[in-house]
Amino acid sequence: AEQVKQSLLTEARNLLRAQQFEDALTALDQVLQKFPADATAKNLRTLAVQGRDQQIRERQLSEDLANLRILVKDEKYQEAITRGEQLLAEFPKEFELAELITYARSELARHEQKQRLEKWLDKVNQGMKAGRFAEAIQAAETALGEFPRNMDLIILLNRAKTQKEEKEKLDLLERRMKEVNSKIESGELTDAI
Repeated sequence: AEQVKQSLLTEARNLLRAQQFEDALTALDQVLQKFPADATAKNLRTLAVQGRDQQIRERQLSEDLANLRILVKDEKYQEAITRGEQLLAEFPKEFELAELITYARSELARHEQKQRLEKWLDKVNQGMKAGRFAEAIQAAETALGEFPRNMDLIILLNRAKTQKEEKEKLDLLERRMKEVNSKIESGELTDAI
């Protein structure tokens, strides 16, 4: 009986070294069925359970990291950050996880900034298309406060200012033409000249 026990314990130790925790637990359970008070078997079983649990945690972390990478790749940054922070609470020392969260945060900020810029550009363009040049200029100047070196905004601002000046010149010319026509019709030719 002792020889069988030692053989099973040796097999369990070898399985533990090979990190085959389920098989080690099976072998140790056989020993404990026959020898329930064996301290060595109990200690080895505790090690096998801890090893199995650690292996499960590592496998789960690996799967979760892969899922986070997919979320980041699909540009689902907020979801990746939320899930990543939950995982970081479980695995606070996991460097790769922290790096992935930092990357997702920076990409989310960049993405949000790009959306804000696009909204400003659209607002300036809409103002120019509608002929509301003062509104377009004001929007471009406000946007340049947030994006001071953006060439698209600078170009649109200059274009809006130029078009506003041209419109003002045309409006002035049109008013002067009406005044001249009005003077001619009323017979005030000297004033018309």
